[in-house]
Amino acid sequence: MSSAAAGEKTTGKQTRRHIFVAIMILVVAGIVYRSCIDASFLKDWDDYDYIVNNPAAQGLSLEHLRLAFTRSFLGNYAPLHILSYAIEYSLWGLHPAGYHVTNIVIHAINALLVYTLVWRLYGSLPLAASSALIFLVHPVQVESVAWASQRKNLLSLSFLLFSAIQYVRWRNTGKTSGYIWSFLGFVLSLMTKVAGVGFPLALFLLDRSHFTKRPVTRALRELLPYVLASAVFSMIAVISQSRELQGGRVDWHGGSPLVTFITMLPVMATYIRMVFLPFGLSAIYDPIIRRSFMDPTVIMSFLLIAVVLGGMIFGWRKRPRMAFWGWFAVIMIAPVCQVMPIITLMNDRYLYFPFVGIAVGIVLCGSQFVDYLHKRGKSATVFWFVCAGILIAFGIASAKRSEVWSDPQLFWTDTVSKAPGHPFARFGLGSLYADIGNEEAAVREYETLLSLPAIGSLLPNNVTVPETHARLGVIYSSNGDPARGVEHLRKAVSLFPSCLPYVRNLGFALASSKKYREARNVLGGVLKTEPKDIRVLCFMSGLSLKLGETAQRDRYREEAEAIDPQSALGECERTDEFLDSH
Repeated sequence: MSSAAAGEKTTGKQTRRHIFVAIMILVVAGIVYRSCIDASFLKDWDDYDYIVNNPAAQGLSLEHLRLAFTRSFLGNYAPLHILSYAIEYSLWGLHPAGYHVTNIVIHAINALLVYTLVWRLYGSLPLAASSALIFLVHPVQVESVAWASQRKNLLSLSFLLFSAIQYVRWRNTGKTSGYIWSFLGFVLSLMTKVAGVGFPLALFLLDRSHFTKRPVTRALRELLPYVLASAVFSMIAVISQSRELQGGRVDWHGGSPLVTFITMLPVMATYIRMVFLPFGLSAIYDPIIRRSFMDPTVIMSFLLIAVVLGGMIFGWRKRPRMAFWGWFAVIMIAPVCQVMPIITLMNDRYLYFPFVGIAVGIVLCGSQFVDYLHKRGKSATVFWFVCAGILIAFGIASAKRSEVWSDPQLFWTDTVSKAPGHPFARFGLGSLYADIGNEEAAVREYETLLSLPAIGSLLPNNVTVPETHARLGVIYSSNGDPARGVEHLRKAVSLFPSCLPYVRNLGFALASSKKYREARNVLGGVLKTEPKDIRVLCFMSGLSLKLGETAQRDRYREEAEAIDPQSALGECERTDEFLDSH
């Protein structure tokens, strides 16, 4: 047993202090992330796919549970993530405020779990509270908290921290229940998000740095169940992230593993900078593909990373308890460092798990500095004032960043301003303009998107490019330019021929261009898949009349009326008016 056991027992006075810290964390979380509560779901940014339009997330039922546990969603097998939405839907339907409040609460709980873990390891309330507050209010955390779809990030870390706390309890007390609960927490974390696959290695280092040394073979044997669970869920992630399942797996950035590695060096250096200077945060980053080690940015990044890793290696020999937290951060960020190439090179949310180690490591370094001052007979008052000022500044910056996430227009304009060459940023802003009726601005963003060099990297499996062509086609067709509408819709269909809405809209656009026979052929193809589509049946009826085929016109109308007479009557009247006006 280590001195960590000091945090296992508490007196009545300590209990009151713990309660005070818990209340403080909840209050600070509410103040910093208050504006998130007013946020809506973000359209075209996962929220509609995960929550609004996802049948598995709309209430608790056996069928919804089956869907959640047997399917991947947007390339992620995360059944507990989807289950959390299903529970919320049963409580407050699709009111976004409920989902955002839940995210804030879970983030606050994670800060409390950080507090509990540090307390159990070191028995120091100031160390534990400081670590929790840094984790709570740092601006890079905003994306995970403010974005409803990042529930998986928050909830997965909750289970992981619970697992770590139980592991510490097991090592301190020897109680088997701690080991069992720890392993269960780890599995639940993986069932929410696989970001913690490196956790067994982190536990091994925790064991070596904080507890009485045991034979390595025994420690590895005890961690074997964790390793097996990690291997199983890693394989599931590799499969679910495939392009066929709408996953984010892509070819190597720049065409090779070496170019990807070189490109990631400045990304990792930027992460280090963001820890201490968190400015320029964005929902989308567009890192430059770097191809040469002689690139000055690559050289500087490599040197910075080498210094940090060198310090951690040296620190492991001298102060393993402090160095552990740096290695914890490295282990947690490793899965998103393009070990398996994925479409996004960099995101704020990728720092959520590592920030546990970063926060605790910073606090331990600060504690060492204070001890150094005291040994020299110097006061640490100025140091504490500076730390308090930085913490307040981080909280203010997080509150400001939360406001960006709470306003869709502010969110997308901010994103485009920081990543103007990224197709997803342009698509999101264009779609926002289209939704609020500013079609001129929407067309401008969509056309800009299609002119970007980066769109080549999205083909052939990403739907952003065909969807952009499809939306432009509809806008042009409905605003007196059916020829351009047909051109874009043909392109959309050529890129994604199995998408019936694209094919259907192409048929409508051809009809508005007076290409009646081709329009009927295209819409006839839709009916082979959707024979009860009333709108298409009515269009086929109207097109047959335009082509002088009265019998066909009557047949299609009768088929529509057999499905729903009232709907068919109104739809056919609107179709006839549409065709007469074109």
